[in-house]
Amino acid sequence: CWREKGLNLPVAVNLAPQLLSHLEFPDRLARRLCGPKIDHSKLVLEITESAAMDDPVRTMDILTRCRLKQFTLSVDDFGTGYSSLVELYRMPFSELKIDRSLVIEVDQHEDAKIIVRSIVDLAHNLGLTVCAEGAEGAEALTFLRSIGCDKVQGYFFSKPLPPSDFATFVEEWGKG
Repeated sequence: CWREKGLNLPVAVNLAPQLLSHLEFPDRLARRLCGPKIDHSKLVLEITESAAMDDPVRTMDILTRCRLKQFTLSVDDFGTGYSSLVELYRMPFSELKIDRSLVIEVDQHEDAKIIVRSIVDLAHNLGLTVCAEGAEGAEALTFLRSIGCDKVQGYFFSKPLPPSDFATFVEEWGKG
């Protein structure tokens, strides 16, 4: 277990769009995680932009119930859908994840940099943290840091790992 190794990290889980149609989902999830050792805020529920905007009224109800249960909510793949900015700021998200298709372009295109910078500014102005997916090189990482991006993920750090290898990766990364 990661906590036994001193890793008190959040875990992000992609939410299937179908779960946003079940009003009982937040209660079922909270029951599954019951127990004094499970901090609900360490579970980040990632909802794709398009799934969140499919039925905004129902989604708002379910996501609000999730927030009341202390789950962290992230709008995933931002920049690939056709969401309404009005709906975005009304939803109870904590984090916005910029889709990798935008981030991988920042090394080659000035317009991509402008869009990513604007998304980071927008998210911060809405009180959201920002995670950029698709950081593939040091140049992209340097740019993302320079614009105040809060979190970055991508192959620059590692390809996806099985949970059993993660603690070792973190330990090795900390040494380097």
